[in-house]
Amino acid sequence: ILNEITDVNDHSPNFSEKEQQFKIAEHTSLGTRFELHAARDPDAGINSIRTYTLTSNDHFEIEISQSDDDKIPFLVLKKSLDREQKNTLELMVTAVDGGKPQRSGKLNVSIIVLDINDNRPIFSQDTYQIEIYENLPVGTTVTRVNAIDPDEGTNGEVEYSLRRNENDVTSFLNMNSDNGHISALKGFDFETLKTFHFQVVASDSGTPSLSSNVTVNVFILDENDNAPVILYPVSSNVFFFVSRS
Repeated sequence: ILNEITDVNDHSPNFSEKEQQFKIAEHTSLGTRFELHAARDPDAGINSIRTYTLTSNDHFEIEISQSDDDKIPFLVLKKSLDREQKNTLELMVTAVDGGKPQRSGKLNVSIIVLDINDNRPIFSQDTYQIEIYENLPVGTTVTRVNAIDPDEGTNGEVEYSLRRNENDVTSFLNMNSDNGHISALKGFDFETLKTFHFQVVASDSGTPSLSSNVTVNVFILDENDNAPVILYPVSSNVFFFVSRS
């Protein structure tokens, strides 16, 4: 007597771990593959695992490699990641068998997008225009510049400096490298200097460091700090007429 035992689809595909996490740097090369956990299904033949599917998303697709009797799923990067746009992604992988009715098992996949230094500091203004009075007390803050870097950690830490060029202002202006405050090292004199400009550099702390520049235009305002001057002696050919009242 020959007894043939026919398998029925009485098991669902099962992932031994229900969650999987990947940490992937932004701008990782397209086509990079990431191996997923494989599901197990004790059923045989057509009732075993047939395929894997992935929830719809912009960045990844799923590929399946055959290894002996197993099907190994992989995430494949199809669109570049940008942490500044989206720093995490949540995906769902489904293992599906070939039985009727069809059974399935699910795996939650979390993607954490790691930062790289891909953004320069951005100043809050394209240029800065400031007006200051002459004879300003030493140490007075004349203005503040501000730049923001959307990168994370040290890649987003901004340091300020005065750019040394043909208009070197470091002898009469001081830059606070941490907060962007610019203060006077000495007073100004409207009668000798009415306007000037200089550039501020904002640099991040990434490797390599990225930076940007902004121009600051300064206008000195006059104060009534000079008395009238009488020129003496008067020229002999100058006459004054005074009316008698």
